[in-house]
Amino acid sequence: MWQTTKRNLMQKKAMASTKTLYVDSRERVRGTHSDFAVSLPEQMTLRDSRVRVDNIRTTDTFTTVSSRNRYVYFLNGSSLSAFALTEGAYTGSTFAAELAVKSGRSCTYLAGSNSLQLAYTPATRIIWEDSELKSFPASAFPTGASPNDPRSINDILGSGATVNDEESAITFPFVTMAPLQDIYLTSHQLMVHESFMPRGQRYALAKLSLFGGLGTTVGGATPDNVFYDIGEHLTLKEVDFQLRDYRGVVVPLTAPVSFQLIFEC
Repeated sequence: MWQTTKRNLMQKKAMASTKTLYVDSRERVRGTHSDFAVSLPEQMTLRDSRVRVDNIRTTDTFTTVSSRNRYVYFLNGSSLSAFALTEGAYTGSTFAAELAVKSGRSCTYLAGSNSLQLAYTPATRIIWEDSELKSFPASAFPTGASPNDPRSINDILGSGATVNDEESAITFPFVTMAPLQDIYLTSHQLMVHESFMPRGQRYALAKLSLFGGLGTTVGGATPDNVFYDIGEHLTLKEVDFQLRDYRGVVVPLTAPVSFQLIFEC
């Protein structure tokens, strides 16, 4: 039985045909470059098919502070307060200056250790862990933010902060002015179950690593020799795509993205 099944699978693979769909976010029918839908020239029906993504190309347009991470949160008693930083690309020193202006607290960037030191008082302490922010009600957050998506600067600050003995300053030992390392191409309609994002979401088609920094070309693809099953029957006329960060949140990409989908039928 096993040999017969294996032979049938090999015969099916040998007889498989492929269809290729070239996608460019500039030809989207709705959305933005990082969350869009394209319309197919004709309806496509797929049965027992698999898919992979090749030749992804875009540009790294991700600044230090953007719509995804612009709020700094402080706890005042039991109340939560938030300050919005200006979106843009920062160095350690300019980031410290912006944080000082918006929070009203002294802030210093220490270039030798790439660390950040912020004035601190226990009564009005900064919250630098998103896990703590999850305990607050949605009404405590600025418009567009939420307990599960606080859009905080905490991915810039990192973890492992220490408070000095006088409780007058908090030090963030290693800050990053390029908080995004990777982004993921996803689709609700091409839902795949053999691919898991960092928080367990099951819809990543490919990963793009941001090696070069702001303004550089970014490429990516589904891992070599990998095709993902997309079900026994799927009919497509429009297809949606998103570019997400490690949390599953859509990123603010402002440059076009293009790629090709290869369906094995």
